[in-house]
Amino acid sequence: MKFGCHLPTYGPHATREHVLAFARQMEELGYDSLWVRDHVALPWTSRRRYPYSRISPTGAYPVAPDAPLLDVREIACFPQPVARRIPIWIGGDSPRALRRAAELGDGWHPAFASPAQIEAGLEVLRAECLGVGRRPEDITVTLRAVISFNDNRPEPRPPLEGKPDQIAADLERYADLGVRGVVLQTPADDIAQMRETYERVAREIWPRLSTVGRLSR
Repeated sequence: MKFGCHLPTYGPHATREHVLAFARQMEELGYDSLWVRDHVALPWTSRRRYPYSRISPTGAYPVAPDAPLLDVREIACFPQPVARRIPIWIGGDSPRALRRAAELGDGWHPAFASPAQIEAGLEVLRAECLGVGRRPEDITVTLRAVISFNDNRPEPRPPLEGKPDQIAADLERYADLGVRGVVLQTPADDIAQMRETYERVAREIWPRLSTVGRLSR
């Protein structure tokens, strides 16, 4: 199982200097990938009609129901990915999302799903893969999850919240179901909490993992 973590791309610490320093520290700790949520930067206002009709009081950008399709021509992306092709991971766990993963995706990447939800989703995904002539094992299954250390969390508790032994057992359960990677995030976008949590994962969780984590690489 591989591990990724989210970068501090929100709030006062979402600066070039903080993001670079944070990314370098996570790489030194041994994280396999670094992630951003939704965007790296977003202007406070938008002058373009597509795809938003207005800015809501909450700061969200609702999609205009009559927005035209975006037609982008002669667009380029640099630097080019090393593998020359970027894998497409499909999020969501609705029946349509799982069908989309089977039809178009290289991976299925649900968010905040429990082991029971992963297990149920995999049954649907396998059926959808067989329906379109694909092998289910060719779809990489990963998970976006919130992790929180809490020694006093009573049962029942959310997955990946609790004592280190409990969190490690949760990860083992996900691995047994076929989850190959977990992208971690913290409950709050506090850079000090993010550093402490990700450091504790490397220091207290990875050594506890038997069949997953660093020992399986």
